[in-house]
This record gives sequence, structure tokens and C-alpha cells, in this order.
Amino acid sequence: MSKTSAAVKNRYMKKVYDQFKFNMPKGNRDIFKSLCEENGTTASAELNKFVEEYIKKYK
Repeated sequence: MSKTSAAVKNRYMKKVYDQFKFNMPKGNRDIFKSLCEENGTTASAELNKFVEEYIKKYK
């Protein structure tokens, strides 16, 4: 990927998405990612589902 296309992608990502960084016990990330893959989904998709459901429940 050229520097130009990377810059365009980064601008788009900043415009459209928020990032949320958090800590978890060592090893849980890899376990979670593996389980998501086994179930045909991604860690990001599952975390986004959780956030959406939590917002609906408590908003």
C-alpha cells in the first residue's frame, strides 16, 4: 500500500470510527479471538454487538 492510500484510509477511519482501547487479563484476548473465529465472527463484531445492546438497555 502506498503512503497516499494509507493516508486516505487513515483519514477515513478517523472520520467514521471511534477507537476504544481497554485492558484485559493476559491471554483473554487470544482466547476471545479464537472463539470468535470458531463461531464465524470477529472480535470487533462481537464487541460492537455488546456495546449496541448495552446502549439500548441503559439509554
